[in-house]
Amino acid sequence: MTRSIASFIVIISMLASGCTMQHKEQMVSNYSGRGNIPLQEAPFKGDYVLYRLPQQGNYITVFRGRIDPPDRVGFQKATDGSLDAIAGKTNVPLEDGYYTWKGTPDRGQFDAKYTAVQVGTVVIVVVVAAVLIAGTVLAF
Repeated sequence: MTRSIASFIVIISMLASGCTMQHKEQMVSNYSGRGNIPLQEAPFKGDYVLYRLPQQGNYITVFRGRIDPPDRVGFQKATDGSLDAIAGKTNVPLEDGYYTWKGTPDRGQFDAKYTAVQVGTVVIVVVVAAVLIAGTVLAF
């Protein structure tokens, strides 16, 4: 009984505290020159950089700025058919090519997906352990 109460307290404390986002650059959106043109709400508060992907060589920085949700980040077709990069309220006209948005979250932001994975893993481990222990106890 004491162990189940302790397990419950550990799981509740993990849910209450949550997990924060890693403070490193991560890919947010790509445009490959064809297909869907992705435009989404910014997944986190932070600094975003738009890179052009050359055929050979290094990435070229096209735009750098701060975006806070619920502002949008991504790409969209302009009324004249050309491509624009969207960074909040800023539109950046683009030449034909391949582009990617990368962002670095501000420190201390709650990451709901990562927290859900961590809590789910703990719950599964606790349930499996409880079933194994119960099976062992019942076998004797």
